[in-house]
Amino acid sequence: MKRLIILASFLSFIPPASATPAKLFQSACRRNIMLASTPDKIFSPILSDDRAEDLVDRPDLMVKNLQKMDELKLRAGQSADIPWSDSYWPIARGGLGQRYQDEDVRYLEWKDAFDYIAKNPADVIFRDGDPSILAPSEKYDLMISGAVSGFTKAQWTEGRDYLETTGRVEGWMGSCHGWAAASMMMKEPKKKTQVTVEGKNILFYPSDVKGLATGLWAKGGFPMKFIGGRCNLQTPPVDRYNRSRNRSCLDTNPGTWHMVVVNQIGQSRRPFIMDARSTYEVWNHPVYNYSYSYYNPETNEGSPTLEKAKVKVGAWNDPRSLVRAENAKWIVGIHMTVDYAVENEPSTEEHQLSQNSSDEYRYDLELDQNGEIVGGEWYTDHPDFLWVPSPGVFPGGQPVLLNPDQLTSGQKSAAKKLALEGKLSGSIVNAIVVRSAKE
Repeated sequence: MKRLIILASFLSFIPPASATPAKLFQSACRRNIMLASTPDKIFSPILSDDRAEDLVDRPDLMVKNLQKMDELKLRAGQSADIPWSDSYWPIARGGLGQRYQDEDVRYLEWKDAFDYIAKNPADVIFRDGDPSILAPSEKYDLMISGAVSGFTKAQWTEGRDYLETTGRVEGWMGSCHGWAAASMMMKEPKKKTQVTVEGKNILFYPSDVKGLATGLWAKGGFPMKFIGGRCNLQTPPVDRYNRSRNRSCLDTNPGTWHMVVVNQIGQSRRPFIMDARSTYEVWNHPVYNYSYSYYNPETNEGSPTLEKAKVKVGAWNDPRSLVRAENAKWIVGIHMTVDYAVENEPSTEEHQLSQNSSDEYRYDLELDQNGEIVGGEWYTDHPDFLWVPSPGVFPGGQPVLLNPDQLTSGQKSAAKKLALEGKLSGSIVNAIVVRSAKE
């Protein structure tokens, strides 16, 4: 998903303790970002905005030594919980206002979809038809107000803003950042559940519930950690090593990447979210599994042991010798495979299978005299920025227990106020998710 955004300097950006993902990602899975230029000569060491200890859950227990990683059997690992799939709810189809069950509107572009919805109002369907076919946002509005209003209007307004500003609504814009966070922070909605509104039952399919969870995490504020930069150029100029001359397009250092993967997934057994591509396009995906092996960077041959894969700095014809970290003593090659969750289409299925994908990365690591990772160089396409919600957090604060069938006037009033801002009540969404996820 893409959006043109101008930032004076994203590299110096540090998210506040309770950041709002919408402000960071602007409801986009892919995006154009213009950043200030940086010097051409960029070295391999890990820089201050790209430290693994600023992202992992337990920096106090972080392992930086490659030999120790071997001793702790951390060459492979998987998170305790596997993230689930959801749609990115394209803005071009109305976001969470998409009536995905209606084949007459499901694949229409924004203007045609909006006109169709206007001619087939949800309030009439709720009164005279089958409300189960309504969009997730429409069902939510009915819960909190008995009519389709604030939240659904906000969903369609986002597309209208794009249409009026740029003349079109790009098909890839949506809420993949919200889905990525929700999928690792909430139980997976798996079953249909009903909510009673004005004596009438509204059926929420698992995809409806996932959509509300995605919307909650896309717009809500919560503590999170973020490292790395974003590339602003579709075809950034490169140096003699085929590396970008723009600092932001070098993205996460391989040393940082390796330590994040091993310590976050291998040690803490918890996923994290990556922008899966190094280009200006942004693809948010939760990573949950990895494995890696060694290769000798001088011969490019695989090696079963670290000792045989290491090459001493200065003892071989290193093509990138001029950009190595000053304290690098050894170079070792890494071949890593990671698994991550990807999006799926909304449906009326229960227990819908999640989708995943894998990427393979090839890079080297620079080790100091103690064997600790101090930098590295990429040889394949690679992840851009990395981020993760802090453990145990929830958008807007921890939810309170409530019964979605019997919302109080105060709960409805608070929810309607949030809906006007395009936000969801965390307590209400959580209550529906718990129902749908219950075994």
